[in-house]
Amino acid sequence: MKKLTLIAVACSISGLLFGFDAGVISGVLVYLKNDFTITSYTEGFIVGALPIGALFSALFAGQVMDYFGRRAVLFLTAALYLIGTLLCTFALGFEYIVAGRIFIGIGVGLSSTVTPLYLSELAPKYMRGKIVTLYLISVNTGIFFSYLSNYFISHFESWRLMFFIAVVPAIILFTCLWFLPESPRWLYMRHRFAQAEQALKTLYGKNLPKTDDIKDIQLNQQEKRVKLSQINAQQKRLLFIGFGIGVFTQAVGINAIIYYAPTILMHSGVVSGNSAILASLLIGFTVMVSAVLASFKLDQFGRRTMLLNGLIGIIVCLFMMFIAYNVITSQTVLAWAILLLSVIYVFFQGISVGPACFLLPAEIFPIAIRGIGMSISVAANWLTNILVSFFFPTMLSTIGAGNAFLCFAVISCVGWVFFNRYVLETNKISLEEIAAKA
Repeated sequence: MKKLTLIAVACSISGLLFGFDAGVISGVLVYLKNDFTITSYTEGFIVGALPIGALFSALFAGQVMDYFGRRAVLFLTAALYLIGTLLCTFALGFEYIVAGRIFIGIGVGLSSTVTPLYLSELAPKYMRGKIVTLYLISVNTGIFFSYLSNYFISHFESWRLMFFIAVVPAIILFTCLWFLPESPRWLYMRHRFAQAEQALKTLYGKNLPKTDDIKDIQLNQQEKRVKLSQINAQQKRLLFIGFGIGVFTQAVGINAIIYYAPTILMHSGVVSGNSAILASLLIGFTVMVSAVLASFKLDQFGRRTMLLNGLIGIIVCLFMMFIAYNVITSQTVLAWAILLLSVIYVFFQGISVGPACFLLPAEIFPIAIRGIGMSISVAANWLTNILVSFFFPTMLSTIGAGNAFLCFAVISCVGWVFFNRYVLETNKISLEEIAAKA
């Protein structure tokens, strides 16, 4: 399985870029105002441009990757990351940054749809959680690296250099993709049997073991891709569950903290932008560590257990943030309280809804609607992301940070009820067995 791990690490660079581009904007916003006139509305457009692009591409990603294959879509992702990063770096106005982040967002939407699905189709059932969450680790590592680079570059107050750093992993991703195999499950579904066998040999060695995993993969010879208009009642139910997973894993407000961490801390009492960026490093580090912990524990404790218990921790943190803003009068104490609660919050998010938003949609759909289902779930996630990222600055300036976190807490309670009712355990069950069980 060393070869599979190397493949997973290579293609998860797309997640590193996803996380970096999601997190880097938190530092960019602090210094962008030195060169351009930025209001709370234009700030919302700049931040929201990425999820808008991601929503657009996620809507079509399933059909595109079902037709052209998983690997081809990953190549397109790398190209979009590179183009968007260069547009942002050399922007002549905030409109160029919006356009560049839309390009990056299109890449992110494709990446967040195809990479978890691709990894789930490559991985054996007993280690699928660990392999797929390598993507989550790379996303969260990208967020941490963006905070880290923002801190060091903040001494130069160069938002252009903050953007430009992402060029390096984009080039590395494009290079690595030449060495990745296509998904054998997709090849079997397209009746490209010789190529499917070759892909299996790349993953498992020249002498293929007759394991249950190989038999499950070969079952896809009997499957045919269906259109949205052809799905049956049971498949519609799964699409509804996938849509709910997409909404509620995002509506807990995680990207309000990821995108606006320095802004929130400055709003809470941290004086300088440099200090706020430094404090946000702790949030980014916790996001990364929680993803690593999740990758080791998801196959041990199961998806459902970690999802429901972690969400309870999220709800408690959000209510405590609301209380802190309404009770604590000292700005210094408030700033430390919000930083501490934010760290605990992102930890619980990283072991629960964080991996769930990628892992569960990649597992619950039969291959006939896997592309469509993944698109719907990821698109729902990005639509919610847009609403959160676009309106959060306005929420801060109108109802205040405390009431904003109260809204997220109430929504998280509704999400817990949804997950408790509809999400079944998928741990250590093959994708084909999950499809038969659903």
